[in-house]
Amino acid sequence: MKPLRYKKNKGDILYVLALLRYFFKTGPRPQFKHNILKNQAFFSLIKNTSILGFAYQILKQYPEFKNTWLDDELHNYYQVYTKKDKKNLEIIEKLKKIAKNTGIKIVVLKEYNYKLNPSYKTGSRFCTDVDILVQKKDLLCMHKSLEKNNFGSRFVDFQLEFKPALYIDGNLNIFFLKTKGGVYLRKKEILKGIENTHYKDFAYLLGDDIKNVGLLELHFLPNSFNYNSPYPDIMTLWNNIEKISNCHLYKLKPEARVLYDANHFFIHLHSHKIYNNGHYEFHAHLKRICDLAYNLQQETIDWKSLINMVNKQNLSGQLYYYLFLGKKWLNLDIPTGILQKLKANSSKLELFFLNRMDDLLIFSDTRNFWTKMYTKILLVLNFKKSIYSNKRCEKKITIRSTKKEKNLLLDIVKTFFLQEKKHISLSNIKYKTLDRIIKETSMDGICYQTLKKNKNIPSWLVKSLKSRFKIIKSADNSLKLAFLQIKDIPVPKTLLKDSAYRFTEQYITGTRYACDINIYIPPESVYIFDNLLKYKDFYSEGAEIQRPDTLLRLAHKINKDISYYSLYQQEIRALIEKHKFLTEDCNPAKITKMFLQKQDLEKSLVFHELLKNEVIAYSDLMKIYLNSSINRIKKISTSLLSEKSIQYRYDNGAFLDIHHKLFLDNLPFDVNMKHFDINRLDTYLFTLNQEDSVIINACHFCFNLSKHADELNFQGFLKYLGDLHYSLKSKKFDWKKIINLSKKTNASPQTYFYLKLGKDYLDVPVPEEILQQLEKNGSRMQNFLFKRINGLKLLFNESTIIIKIYSKMYLEKGWIRLLTIYSHRIYNKLRL
Repeated sequence: MKPLRYKKNKGDILYVLALLRYFFKTGPRPQFKHNILKNQAFFSLIKNTSILGFAYQILKQYPEFKNTWLDDELHNYYQVYTKKDKKNLEIIEKLKKIAKNTGIKIVVLKEYNYKLNPSYKTGSRFCTDVDILVQKKDLLCMHKSLEKNNFGSRFVDFQLEFKPALYIDGNLNIFFLKTKGGVYLRKKEILKGIENTHYKDFAYLLGDDIKNVGLLELHFLPNSFNYNSPYPDIMTLWNNIEKISNCHLYKLKPEARVLYDANHFFIHLHSHKIYNNGHYEFHAHLKRICDLAYNLQQETIDWKSLINMVNKQNLSGQLYYYLFLGKKWLNLDIPTGILQKLKANSSKLELFFLNRMDDLLIFSDTRNFWTKMYTKILLVLNFKKSIYSNKRCEKKITIRSTKKEKNLLLDIVKTFFLQEKKHISLSNIKYKTLDRIIKETSMDGICYQTLKKNKNIPSWLVKSLKSRFKIIKSADNSLKLAFLQIKDIPVPKTLLKDSAYRFTEQYITGTRYACDINIYIPPESVYIFDNLLKYKDFYSEGAEIQRPDTLLRLAHKINKDISYYSLYQQEIRALIEKHKFLTEDCNPAKITKMFLQKQDLEKSLVFHELLKNEVIAYSDLMKIYLNSSINRIKKISTSLLSEKSIQYRYDNGAFLDIHHKLFLDNLPFDVNMKHFDINRLDTYLFTLNQEDSVIINACHFCFNLSKHADELNFQGFLKYLGDLHYSLKSKKFDWKKIINLSKKTNASPQTYFYLKLGKDYLDVPVPEEILQQLEKNGSRMQNFLFKRINGLKLLFNESTIIIKIYSKMYLEKGWIRLLTIYSHRIYNKLRL
């Protein structure tokens, strides 16, 4: 797909500016320009720069414009503008109710600071979303309120499929694929966003129709987001707000609003690109100058207050250029003295670039050489500097001493597993810090079971632990229900990791947090297992429409194109032949057998009612189901080639992780199912021997060191180490078998490191001679690095330089790992 472009015409942009001056009553009415009817350049310009609404309201006053092709085109798009405004106003009304019912202070940002004014003409200024700002402490409450008001969390409740699903009315259509995210995923996204330097807002969608969906961006403060370019202090913005009349919402004061809009103009000047799919990203700088015009018309600006605010924020250059453009091209009433003061306070280097930018090119979303140089020198460098400064701040926070609390938590965990009546010292303990590290290491259930009768700890801590224990217990019950669904499916499956003991009587519900069931399925059985899961209410992540109500709303739109339908049939037949797909009764698959089972659909009363009343054609439903099935098969095919597992979600929110490989290839250990012995638990259910589980868990533990760069995923090491104690509950290890298996799989260093940490920190009874033998059998270089990893920091999710070095040398793809591999080969040859 080629990017959408239009012929650059200086006369067109000047005519647009003349129309805007007339719209804002700062210039005379221009004569009608007949050239705009001769080609699509003018139409493309105003559409892509989001000025269509302003231009249409003026152009329809000209007799020469009426009943032309341009009139028809602009009228159609203007309906979209108006419809979008109505949808966004629906969001605003819901926000008003939330603010009134909860008392949360909600600040409306950007264009809706003036679009809520009665003088605003609906459909003039196009915007895709509503931006609001709340305090971080109100995020969870705000999220619950939005959920109650039918907002879905984007990337959790909604997924966008950018591959066209079907033809609709002769055009390619892109569907929303609605998923069942669940409370856990939503909270996880919010907690991730609070701590992550890449989050400054959360996106919510209102509505299921892709052509009429509202988007809400929920910004929060304080946050640690790395803003590019000099950015106004977010607390300064928060301290300059005022209440909107006749509602419980707030808006920025006029001075803060102008400053924020000026900075936003430059942020979008930096973000100018063409996506990989060819879509051209227009940032519509001209409409941001229109924001200035609206603000000046509706408000009285305290210029002295604005200059004082700008001087503190180091944004004089940006505000100067923003106001200069408004005065030069829209004749806005900006005092000349204010521009001179801002210019005097700006840096000479910044003014050097600003004076050489081409205004008209910027308005048509194009950058000349000097604009590009400005963004690269003054915006990107500041961005890198801000990242560096934020990392330094984060480091100061993470190295704060919590050694007492960490050792106390380890004592609690040991007490739980060893069942010893050990005195736990609680003197000089920071309970808030203890609560935080319990939460971060997922030890809530174990700590609650151990401390619930201890009278020396605060009651608020016990309540906090109890509430999280209930969440873990609920997750365990969800996993049990999902496990019962897959248990009797006639495909051999082997339980892995914590799943090996989670569904036994020895496990205490709520003590080991997990949201998924890990099983191994032979690669040749994955297709049949997928087909059977479909009838057990398991959904393939991102591969299908998951809710019947969403399905019904979309189904009536599908074009009854038989030729296109036959293409799907051909594609599915090719996939069946290639992968020898089987049906649930293990017979060779056929189109009519696999997908077109009308009797299954008719079991649903909703579908049956629709079919009976002819609200929807049966063939339309088949197309959706067929499309879903193709996506599932393609996903499996891709996963078998490049991944190690496929994830599914049960109807109650529990996850199922199906491994067809234990690990990815080219790791320092060679672990696969052919090395291990399995025990039969049921007709189709197996588990690994305890010794085999230790090897896999050790490798999994060390493999997670490669996640050191991702704070969200670099966690869980303490609970993985606790799995050693869970495994020992049934019987003691055969240490000789562990040594032989680790040597066979080339995993002696990983097994040594895993068992050594278990012995040192959780008192796992590992004989010293076993550790010595594992160390002797292992790679010297790996042992050298493992010995120098700070175990205490690792168990509490803190990365170190040694972890990064080990990961670069043995786990991550790159030239360092290649160099390590060749060095080992040379060493082994010399040794022989």
